[in-house]
Order: sequence, then C-alpha cells, then structure tokens
Amino acid sequence: MAIIQSPLSLSILGLVAMAAGPLSFRLGLLGAKGSFLFLGLGLLLEVSAAIWALVLTIKHPPGSSQCWIAIVIGILAALAPVSGLIKAKSVPMIHDITTDTANPPEFVTTAPGRASAPNGVAYGGPEVAAKQREAYPDIQPLHSKLKLAQAYDVALATIRKLGWKLASNDLLEGAGAIEATDTTLLYGFQDDVVIRIVNEPDGSRLDVRSASRIGLSDLGKNAARIRQFRDVLLTEGG
Repeated sequence: MAIIQSPLSLSILGLVAMAAGPLSFRLGLLGAKGSFLFLGLGLLLEVSAAIWALVLTIKHPPGSSQCWIAIVIGILAALAPVSGLIKAKSVPMIHDITTDTANPPEFVTTAPGRASAPNGVAYGGPEVAAKQREAYPDIQPLHSKLKLAQAYDVALATIRKLGWKLASNDLLEGAGAIEATDTTLLYGFQDDVVIRIVNEPDGSRLDVRSASRIGLSDLGKNAARIRQFRDVLLTEGG
C-alpha cells in the first residue's frame, strides 16, 4: 500500500484499527468477536511497525524521530492486552459474582436484556460458587445496622453515586430489590447488578449479584464492582 511508507504510518494505521474495534461494537456494526478481530489486527500492525522501526534504528543509528515514535506507540499498544492476559490468568474463568452463592438474587427487570446475550440469567451453580470462594473470599453478604427502608435508601444513593443506570427498584414489606446496569468505558459492555435487601433482627442484610452479559471471564470486574458498592455504601452510612 502506498500509504504505508514508514513505520510511523503503519503504526497510525494500527491505531485506527484498534480504535475501530470498540467503536464498531458501540455503534452496533460488529459483534464482540468481530470487534476483537479489529483490535487484534491493530495490535499486530503496531508490533510490526515497532519491529520495523527498531530494525531501521539499528541499521541507521541513532534512528529518526518517526522511528522512535513508532517504537514507543508499539510498546504502549502492547501493554493493555499483555496486562489483560496476565489478569486473565490470575482470576477464575467466571463472570457471575454474588454475595450469596447458595441463593443468588435473581435478575428480573434486566432479564430481557440478557435473553439475547451470551450470558443469561441462570447462575452457574456449585462449580462457579467454589471458584468464587477460592478467588474472592471477601465477597460476603453485607450486614447493616440500618432497618430495611433506611438500608434501601442508602443502597439507592450508592447506585446513583456510582453512576450505574437504575433499571428498577421495589420496596415491599420485609424485602427490597434494586436492579441496575453498569456500562464499561471502552467497549460499552453491559454488566447487570441486582441488590436484595431483607430484614434481620439487628438491622438488615444486603446481597449483591453482578454479572457480565458477554464473556467467559470478567477479568475480576464483577468482584471489584461489588467491593466498590460495599465501600461506597459504608461511606453513605450503610
């Protein structure tokens, strides 16, 4: 291609391909697999540009500024997928995390949105629960000294503070349920959250379930989201 006259031009083409991946998914032009192919193509171009630039720099030291820019861009572009792979190996291949693995809160309002997604509403059972307990032993039910209605209000305030999109909220006698959706920054993947609140003798108990609609592994995102909810809830007075 005539446009590819230098490592830097190839690097720029790689950046365009990498940006096209998440953008095409957000616009509904490609599914997750197609968008990941664009991302992979962009990464391949970036690595190729960096190697090309490195060879030219070795042959003709100290190298041009364009070559060094291409090398730096290639290294930076490779950091994200490499860190992702490292993270994937450090967490279990699960995408549905809950504080109550024996009786997980159920998705109701967000269920239709999950119906057409790869990951439905059904919980994975004892196998998923065992993997979660081993990887995330701190993900436990949240016990509050607040009564049900108060804990419910604090949970709603926490969701709003975190910027999740509220899907539904119901407060009945003896129980409360809140559902919300959190959208990831880069790809715009949607992860659903349901919070169940029940009375306890000394206050209330909150159980949280966070599950991704897409992906076999969530790279630890859902556990982190539950921790974030727990921490903000405490600061809000829960």
